[in-house]
Amino acid sequence: MNKPFLCGAAALCAAVFAAAPRAAWAQQTITCASEAGSRATCNADARGGAYLVRSLGRSPCVFNRTWGFTGSGVWAANGCQGRFVVDRPPSRIPVTGLDALRICRNFVAARLAMPGPSGIRADLRSSNLRGDRVVKWLAGEGTGTCFVNRNGEMTAWRSRGGSPPQARPLPGSAGQEPTSGRMGGDATLYGQARVPPARRATAWASGTASRGGKGATVMTLATLLPLLLKVSIAGTVLAVALRAQRRDVMYVLRDSGKFARSFFSMLVLMPLLALALGAALDLHPAVKVALVGLALAPVPPMLPRKEIKAGGHGSYAVGLLFATALFSIVTVPMAVHLVGDALGEPRTLPVAKVWSVVLASVIGPLALGVAVRTFAPTLAERVSSPVGVLSTLLLALGCVPILAVTWRPMLALVGNGTLLAIAVFALAGLAAGHLLGGPRHQDRVVLALSTAARHPVIAVTASQALYPGHREVVPAVLLYLLVSGLVSAVYIHLASRPTAAERRARTVPPAV
Repeated sequence: MNKPFLCGAAALCAAVFAAAPRAAWAQQTITCASEAGSRATCNADARGGAYLVRSLGRSPCVFNRTWGFTGSGVWAANGCQGRFVVDRPPSRIPVTGLDALRICRNFVAARLAMPGPSGIRADLRSSNLRGDRVVKWLAGEGTGTCFVNRNGEMTAWRSRGGSPPQARPLPGSAGQEPTSGRMGGDATLYGQARVPPARRATAWASGTASRGGKGATVMTLATLLPLLLKVSIAGTVLAVALRAQRRDVMYVLRDSGKFARSFFSMLVLMPLLALALGAALDLHPAVKVALVGLALAPVPPMLPRKEIKAGGHGSYAVGLLFATALFSIVTVPMAVHLVGDALGEPRTLPVAKVWSVVLASVIGPLALGVAVRTFAPTLAERVSSPVGVLSTLLLALGCVPILAVTWRPMLALVGNGTLLAIAVFALAGLAAGHLLGGPRHQDRVVLALSTAARHPVIAVTASQALYPGHREVVPAVLLYLLVSGLVSAVYIHLASRPTAAERRARTVPPAV
């Protein structure tokens, strides 16, 4: 078991690291000082922005009044003396969504006199008519929007609200800012809008805006809905496990050939395809992120039951579910770390976060079902079907409100080849799994469906760890589930048709 795992993990690391771009951001700390009544320019590559870390003099350093920056450096005037952090972006045109998020956060930190962008939440929205990337930002009670063009330049800025949590007059700074002006000669700054109540910003951040005292109801539904989905998913796995045995769970781990083919199909080919599609097509950033997250995720808990009904090998389906879930505890955080480093944005995904999802949705129900099957086989046989039916009903009940809320964001993602990319990704997964599944038809069905369909919760978790600013990741993953479900249904229909050999066997008259 260790040998195929190590080989597969090494192949995944090499593939992801080789395919990801090497461009990276770089930060530099400089000191820039001016005399009273004069202006000084300190050369540095500040195309990605700059912000004041500490004021070193008695005269106030106020952004856009006594200090600012251009693409070629930082300027200080009228006695401002300070230590600044400048951010050099990678040389890539057009800039990525992640670049736009960083440029916006750096500018907001400078604008609001914050000692760094760590307290600023940025959320990438769809591009405007001019092709600028639109970034929504939130800092405490203040919110606003940045517009970043394809060259990485801020083209516009809007803000509203109160003070950010870390905004405070820095030593030697008056802490005051203008409401309009120029950002280093590169971007127009629009004036402040009216200040809404603080609770509106808080509601926007949490997604629980309330009216007329209904906020508590929304929060209750938001708490119950994930619980309902967790119970239904765990119940689906439990229904399958009640008909399985311990040797079924270990089936893939005991067969090094099946393990190697499955690992290569799911966790090497599909991540490479996701990166290739993201580089070749002008997709929405959330779609690119979702495809990478899906490619890293294990088999979804609902799939083995579907594979068995489609004529797949039951032991292979259960064993692949367990093996991919088990190894995802290591492979998903490792891949997130490698991709983040390669993109110049170090990212971490705690193993405990993946483990908690895997334990609740796969390993726990599998262990419980196999234990009941071992010690009480009659009971397991009796309750397996009712548990499966009830779990399916609960899953449908939980999916309806989710689709009702996300159908508009899903439609907003359609365009620029999104449906084509998703369909190609699903078809390629089916084809790869079918070709690598081995000589037996029932094994091919299992690996094909497993390669094309992935664990949605793990996919969202990995995507949000890679690109925390993308709110459209969840609608993108749901859109993929819908499209891949339709494509898989066609595959199941074709795969369930009898082969030529089976048709000939049926037409041969029995011997007299």
